[in-house]
Amino acid sequence: MNKKKLQERWSAQDIKRVASALRSGGEIAESLSPFGRHEERIDLRGFPMPAPVRIENATLVGVDLSATELSPLWMEHCQLKNVLFDHAKLDGFSDQGNRFESCRFLGTSFVGGRLGYQGSQYHGCTFEKCKFTTAGGIRAEFYGCRFTDCKLKGVDFEASAFEDCIFEGKLADVWFRGGYPYEGYERKFGTPKTNQMKNVSFAGAELELVAFSNDCDLTTVVLPEQGEYRKYDRWARRLLRLKDEANGWEEPDRKEGQFFVQVTMPHAQTQEWMIVNVDDVRKHIAPHATERIIESLDKPI
Repeated sequence: MNKKKLQERWSAQDIKRVASALRSGGEIAESLSPFGRHEERIDLRGFPMPAPVRIENATLVGVDLSATELSPLWMEHCQLKNVLFDHAKLDGFSDQGNRFESCRFLGTSFVGGRLGYQGSQYHGCTFEKCKFTTAGGIRAEFYGCRFTDCKLKGVDFEASAFEDCIFEGKLADVWFRGGYPYEGYERKFGTPKTNQMKNVSFAGAELELVAFSNDCDLTTVVLPEQGEYRKYDRWARRLLRLKDEANGWEEPDRKEGQFFVQVTMPHAQTQEWMIVNVDDVRKHIAPHATERIIESLDKPI
């Protein structure tokens, strides 16, 4: 059954009844669905939530919310386990202190949303082919989650923490931080879990202009298997050495080396570790200068 038919099957009376239950909180029971179960889950597929799209203090276990219209969704202090959001629309999602366990997001749209207010947690969840355009994080915590072929472009995860997670596919202009970028954020959003990127794998990923800052620990991160990548410790010290060496290079290598240091140094003061995509450097720096830059960074320190 396609998305249109799933939505058209809902009567006005059933929409009102289900919306009221979701807003009131409590456990969502099978009796709430006019369609019973679909593949062993409570069938709420295609549910068009009327405004205000707000769900609070609800418990959803084994629920199918595929093809639902839940924008702009405000979800607060909810417990969700084994819930499907396949091809659901969660644009403008405001995620407030929720816990997601073994949930699946397939082709889900999070456009303009923010994950992690009040420290929401995601355990063993899968995100596949999801759209995160203009979306981001606050201080979400992800444990054992998998991100596969998602549209992760221009996403700032802010103070989100990742452990035992897997990223596959292309990440472009994505920012991982060890904590908040500004002191005032902790007072505004609460104390985040330190992001150690523990056992995070990029083995099946491509990293294009991916940034790491604010004491983001990359010790146990697995680099992409395809392409040419470097993982460096003592990042600021390596850049300072590169700066000294580049000052003695002939033109145009000297200018190229100084440019590289200039654009990478600002966050190095609070970032011990860095991952460098050598192909990224080659796109912006002349080939001969690129080889000299990488040669300098590779030296023991």
